[in-house]
Amino acid sequence: MTTKKAKNKPRVIKAVLSESAKQSLKAKEKPKASLEAQERLAEILNDSPRLVSLNGSQWEIKALRMGTQWLIAQEVIKINKAESATMGDILKQFAVNIPAVLDVLTLALLNDKRKIYEDGDADKGYSQLFKSVRDTLEWECDVSKFAELLLEVLQMLDVSFFIQALDMLQIFRARVTEVKRIRIAE
Repeated sequence: MTTKKAKNKPRVIKAVLSESAKQSLKAKEKPKASLEAQERLAEILNDSPRLVSLNGSQWEIKALRMGTQWLIAQEVIKINKAESATMGDILKQFAVNIPAVLDVLTLALLNDKRKIYEDGDADKGYSQLFKSVRDTLEWECDVSKFAELLLEVLQMLDVSFFIQALDMLQIFRARVTEVKRIRIAE
């Protein structure tokens, strides 16, 4: 009778990975983020300001607001007409277009609609504060600091925003092209 119970007893089978399977799993593991990257992510999530020194003045740069990101995106589009540009291509364009760098840095330093526009109204144009900060950057600051600060600002951009904007643009182009094809075929 004990032999019948042993036969009906469920068996447990343990899977054993071969060495090649273990190596394959190790190769697929994602690399862990560096401590610096983890700290940067915590700063962004907590909206902790970064202190930046320009011309002896300390500036707090916080995570960029959506409106500021949009304005910076417009500056990037103005200087870079290539649709499939990499970040390196964009940085090269900034290297030869200092006024665009000044505009982007000023937008990032102010990062507030009421500070960027006169009375917070885009129709009234840039505020006096915007103009004075840009003027200070242009005439009184050390240009060698611009690259470091620009890279800092570009790292703060929400890249998914640009990807979504590009995807929407491509969908729009495809639909417009499709409408043109239909009209031509008729």
